[in-house]
Amino acid sequence: MQRLEKDISKAIEITRYPNTYNIYDEMNEYSRIYQNTTENIKIYMPFLDGDYKKALLPTSSGDHQIEAILDGINEITCYDLNRLSRYFTELKFAAIKNLTIEEFIYFMYEDMLNKNIFDFFKTSLNEDIKIFWEELYRNCDIENIQNCLFRYLGMNIGNSTIKGVNFSKYCVNNFTRYLKKSNYQLIQEGLEKANIQYIESNVLDLPKILKEKYDLINLSNIYEFINNGIFGNGASDFTNVVKHLDSYLNDNGKILITYLYKCCLSDIKTYSNKPISYAKLLCMVGNTDLGIIHDMYADKNNKRTIIDKLYAFRNVQLIRYLKDLGINVHEISETGMGCGMGNKDIVLIYKKVVNNLNKTLE
Repeated sequence: MQRLEKDISKAIEITRYPNTYNIYDEMNEYSRIYQNTTENIKIYMPFLDGDYKKALLPTSSGDHQIEAILDGINEITCYDLNRLSRYFTELKFAAIKNLTIEEFIYFMYEDMLNKNIFDFFKTSLNEDIKIFWEELYRNCDIENIQNCLFRYLGMNIGNSTIKGVNFSKYCVNNFTRYLKKSNYQLIQEGLEKANIQYIESNVLDLPKILKEKYDLINLSNIYEFINNGIFGNGASDFTNVVKHLDSYLNDNGKILITYLYKCCLSDIKTYSNKPISYAKLLCMVGNTDLGIIHDMYADKNNKRTIIDKLYAFRNVQLIRYLKDLGINVHEISETGMGCGMGNKDIVLIYKKVVNNLNKTLE
């Protein structure tokens, strides 16, 4: 109960004083919550195909779990350093199980967290989840909960909306499959049968605490936050984690190593021959101050281009570290934070094959 009280207190603090919590700082025990995935899960799931039954997935918004259930995975372990993520994913799962698709869409995207709807299904929640949300409703204005507790909610790409559509609604409609009526019913049934467990951990500590093996391990885009523009030890530390996680993967199982936004194979090929030290130098320049880049490249478009190049170099560095493991690089389009602006994303996938025959770079 003491831990629950702290969780509630921190959530109320974020809701009341959102400016004290950096929207980009995800390596904390208490951070803003993702309402939806920003990855195009429905596009990359075919690359993870297999007769998988057991998965290790980020807790995050719960969308990874829902999409995995659609593919027949019913044993799921969720990991996340952010303690608040579980409270939301459990709320989302309960809402799906108890509401029609129209009611769920209204509750999640039109009148988010409507109190009357919450009261309708709250008795189906685990007691700690129910108490958490009841205390938030009691202590915070609903608008503050909507606008401050959630990451990217109301975020504007382009001007306020993407093609006139709310950002979160855009993501769930374009990057997932579960809001189609036929799939929604499957998810309702699947959530009733699924065994979902939770681990409080960041990626770097996972090899120290895991005790089971999985058919699928998804590391989402966590690499971005471990090596966020700084070429210190982030890439090598992350690579070591991936290699250790191989021990917790069943034969023919797969690891989605990372999801790279606004990146494509031509970027990888263009910058693959550049030395890491050069990439490091450019990245350091990019992180000192955007003003410096502005002085070097007066044109705003050029400034954006150089920043994109820095990220491309960072991605190449990770692929170099992973080279001896053997990975597949898959390019996907109309995805992620590009949000329909013509950008391409990349997923890096490792498959554990007997005799380590998986040595391909597509």
